Amino acid sequence: MISVLCVDDEPVLLDLYKIFLERSGEIQVDTADSVKMAVGKLKKIRYDVIVSDYAMPEYDGVAFLKCILPTYGDIPFILFTGKGSEDTVIEALNNGARFYVQKGEDPKEQFDDLIQKIKQAVGIRKLEGTLHNSELRYRKLFETANDGIILLDADTGGIIDANPFLLNLIGSSLEEILGKHLWDIGVFNDVDLGKKVFLEFQMKKNTRYEDLPLMTKKGREIVVELVSNVYTVDHADVIQCNIRDITERKRVEEELEAKERQLSLIYRNVSEVLFFLSVEQNNRFRFLSVNQSFLDVTGLTQEQVVGKYVHEVIPEPSLTLVLENYKQAIQDNTTVTWEEITEYPAGIKYGEVSVTPLIDATGRCTNLVGNVHDITERKRIEEQLKHFNEELEKGIADRTQKLNVSLEEKALLLREIHHRVRNNLQIILSLIRLQSRNIKDQKLLETMKETQNRIMAMAHVHERMCRAENISRIDLSELVTFLGTHLFTSYNVDPQHIRLNVEMKDLQINIDTAIPISLIINELISNSIKHAFSKGTTGKITIAGRREAGNLVLSFKDTGIGIPKDLDWMRNTQSLGHRLMVSLVEQLNGTIELDRTTGTAFNIVVKEKQ
Repeated sequence: MISVLCVDDEPVLLDLYKIFLERSGEIQVDTADSVKMAVGKLKKIRYDVIVSDYAMPEYDGVAFLKCILPTYGDIPFILFTGKGSEDTVIEALNNGARFYVQKGEDPKEQFDDLIQKIKQAVGIRKLEGTLHNSELRYRKLFETANDGIILLDADTGGIIDANPFLLNLIGSSLEEILGKHLWDIGVFNDVDLGKKVFLEFQMKKNTRYEDLPLMTKKGREIVVELVSNVYTVDHADVIQCNIRDITERKRVEEELEAKERQLSLIYRNVSEVLFFLSVEQNNRFRFLSVNQSFLDVTGLTQEQVVGKYVHEVIPEPSLTLVLENYKQAIQDNTTVTWEEITEYPAGIKYGEVSVTPLIDATGRCTNLVGNVHDITERKRIEEQLKHFNEELEKGIADRTQKLNVSLEEKALLLREIHHRVRNNLQIILSLIRLQSRNIKDQKLLETMKETQNRIMAMAHVHERMCRAENISRIDLSELVTFLGTHLFTSYNVDPQHIRLNVEMKDLQINIDTAIPISLIINELISNSIKHAFSKGTTGKITIAGRREAGNLVLSFKDTGIGIPKDLDWMRNTQSLGHRLMVSLVEQLNGTIELDRTTGTAFNIVVKEKQ
């Protein structure tokens, strides 16, 4: 359902608005017979579209548009004008009006046109929101990418933008490199190389470098993988270079190559018997290579084994079992292990044989790799490992049980501490209430009430901690809601006259931060209730919270009369609440700022205690 606010000084026309627009069943109309009434409704209700007459006594439609533009400029505005009002239409469009509709003699045709423009305005607004979100997502990806990204002017090679990862990689700030060329900032060791690379960017449109040497600002040489793409933005070509630091990868590759050489050496000289077979047609297997241990164990020579078929090397009766297991490994594409006793020139050998098929890109088994080792030694090692695992598992289980018991005891102790602190604070509150009964001085009673509210704020934190499953964190939204509700009750505030909005979700903070935050919120709400709203007036208090760049950001705003501009609120020695609030923010290594533009608005940024 599309909500529309229609503004016109003629009640008859407002009735026509409702009749014709709501007939479609897709539009809900609210009306205002003056600009003043319309502004009042806009403060309370969020509309999808505003439709306004132009000729009105106090403000014309364009003046109305200019009035609401700073606050409600995102709401589509459609102007109703008479014929021959081209200048008025141009002025309205220049000031942000989405559409205009000329009044005519046929109401049905006129309102059909208006309905169509209302739907178009809502559709355009949704499309703009989608585009804005898409741009935000792209910027977020750009800022948080784990690869360096740098944007160049495709004509000049000047640097347009770079993401934080790239700046951190080369050790420069964005201001230091904007407008410069890659070869001007020392990234390339060779200026000519840098210029050559840029020319390739321009000519090939898509370029890739596997091992490109770059130099950081501190003189450290790194190796990068660079991919460039050219695309058009606002009729101008831009080169995007994605740069990945592969210095570590190259180091690992070199280490792998060294290890491969080591493995080759090990293969030739290891005591384990190793062999490598080719798989040929009709299930024929040929020895491609064997290590020295194979020759030592069998008593054969390289000439007697390498290049020969298996049936030419392995005698019966072992040959039949060997061939069956080779075929089984290929059929199941898995390692097959078996025991065998074979008589070679060096004597009878007893061992365990394993073969593994190697599959090529077509899915065909082209080779088998095998090894033979003494079963007795393997069994001995297996028994040792089994015993070791049993002891290790037993030790882990015992240690885990002890840790769980210790954690449960600590959690129980912490809950008991929170419970006792809360009880002690409740006793203090009770004592203050009893003492207050004998006090006649209203100013002193007010001071006692403020003290009670501050103690209640701290007591509630301990109350939540002793009941929560996670005794180290507390939900800030729940804490703020409780404090607001308690203070409304304490000061006899009608929530229908002053509304409390809490805008935060899943914001958990620890107790060391929760105590000062609860006292800060207590002072903000108390001051607003006592000073911002005169008796009988209505208003709203909004408290929002979020995490930003590792900090806790709180914003407080009320729609009351505001703090006087000549009051130095941070140094006001008459206000304990302000001094306490500033002191608590400083304890949290934070800042607090006041905005007196509309009502009272505080923006607080603090660091959460660890």
